[in-house]
Parts: sequence; C-alpha cells; structure tokens
Amino acid sequence: MRVLHVCSEIFPLLKTGGLADVAGALPPALVRAGCDARLLVPGFPAMMNEMNNLRLVAELPPRFGASALRLLAGTLPDSGLPAYVIDAPGLYDRPGNPYYGPDNHDYSDNHRRFGLLAGRLPNWRKGSILPGTPTSSTATTGMPALHPLI
Repeated sequence: MRVLHVCSEIFPLLKTGGLADVAGALPPALVRAGCDARLLVPGFPAMMNEMNNLRLVAELPPRFGASALRLLAGTLPDSGLPAYVIDAPGLYDRPGNPYYGPDNHDYSDNHRRFGLLAGRLPNWRKGSILPGTPTSSTATTGMPALHPLI
C-alpha cells in the first residue's frame, strides 16, 4: 500500500504541538510495516532548510493566491522518508510560528495557505504528478484535515 500523509508540521523539522509528533512517528512506523509512506508538507522555512536532496518535480500554475508554485521532492533528515514540499514562497516563507503572525493572531490568508496544502492533493493524484501516486492518503488533524472536503 502507498500512503501519502498530508501534514503542516513534522517532528523534528517543525513542531508546535502533538500534530508534529504523530506526523513524525506514523509514516516511519508504516514503512517498517511494509508500506510505501510519504509526506506532503508546506514549504515553511524549517521544512525547506532541513529537508535533504530537494529537487524540482513540477512547476505548477498559480493557485490559492500563490503566484509562484512548485512541487519539490526530498527526504527527511532523520529517517530518509520521502517527502514532497509545496514551494509557494508568498504563502509559506514566513519566519516563526507557521500559523500566527508576529502579532500572535492568525495570518489573514491562512485559508489560502492551508487550502493549497489540502486542496491540491486530489488534483495531484488524478494527474499523477506525484511519483508513486498513493493508493490512499491521510491528513493528520489540523487544517490539512480539510482535504477530503475540498
């Protein structure tokens, strides 16, 4: 079985709570059980800076307010787990907390930022942009969990 985990944070790259712990532990456990588990994460600075061997998979048309949009592939530094990164600097290239701005309030465009992460998944699967297109996908709790609804 091929499983794609869609998550906004993953330990040890980016952690604000328990979501990162689950996203960091479940995919490697599935690999040990014989699954082909991969991740899809947003291009937050912590993800972009720590991911190994990032390479371009596809240039994508603008969507959800992102004027520049690319899909990258790489591996997690601790486990070597394959991961895809949505590189949309206008949405994700922000320092600090991934959900809140310096004023400690939600970013006003969070609906776009996480809509892109959640909403692109069905289109990528149909178009086979993701190598080894998954047979199933999961969205760990949090904003990406909206992906079955979009």
